[in-house]
Amino acid sequence: MASSRNSSGFSLRDEEINKELQRQDAELDQFVGLQGDRIRQAILEKVQANQLHTLSFAEERILQKLFEKEGAKVEDMNWKNMELEIRIKQLTVQDFLETYPTVYYAGKYKMQGMF
Repeated sequence: MASSRNSSGFSLRDEEINKELQRQDAELDQFVGLQGDRIRQAILEKVQANQLHTLSFAEERILQKLFEKEGAKVEDMNWKNMELEIRIKQLTVQDFLETYPTVYYAGKYKMQGMF
């Protein structure tokens, strides 16, 4: 009888140890799962921050290029405007020089005919 008690005592004790090991294993799995989720979240946040930084940098460079291009266009337009103003003055002077003698002499002849 003593041996049957010892066997059932060991069985009961083995069951308790197995249950405790299973409980600790479940606790450990839960802890590792939570830590894994936290690490995944931290990695995701880091990746998103890096992506945002990269996009912001790209946006800055694009805007800088656009402003440079726009500035070059404005400068080119100002240059063309100045060239046109010079051309208008040249044509005005040329027209005056072509028209003035005709008007001057026509007026002179009219005046001579009057006297």
